[in-house]
Amino acid sequence: MLSTIIDLISALGAVAAVIVGIITYTKDIRRKKKQDTLEAYSRLQREVIFDIVTMEKKDIQEACKHKVSAEYKKLTQQLIEIEMFCSGLENNIYDFDVFFDTAQDYFDNPKSVLRPRLEIVLATKDERYQKNLYAVWDKMAKKKAGAKR
Repeated sequence: MLSTIIDLISALGAVAAVIVGIITYTKDIRRKKKQDTLEAYSRLQREVIFDIVTMEKKDIQEACKHKVSAEYKKLTQQLIEIEMFCSGLENNIYDFDVFFDTAQDYFDNPKSVLRPRLEIVLATKDERYQKNLYAVWDKMAKKKAGAKR
């Protein structure tokens, strides 16, 4: 009888240890995802977005008229990097809420510096360059609308 009670207590202890391990692992994954989101967006800002927002709109429009120019190719590559980041958001690789808190009104606002410049380049591209970007913009707009209620 005592042996059975000791075995039962040991089994319960083992189950509790497994549950604590799973909870800890899940929290670590969430924290890592948030950290990865901040690092990826920070890199995107430094290496891509800053370059785009410092360009004059007229220079972007001019580059888009000459699709073989180095400037247009650079804008295309930058757009691809933004689209890849947005794909990570859409596929739950990055944490959308962390991104939203960090980037709203800068990344998505039609009146901001970034979005109008991106839309000039997007107008010259087919859907594969923009699917995830527009999805993220839409998701951000819906989240803002929900927050205003």
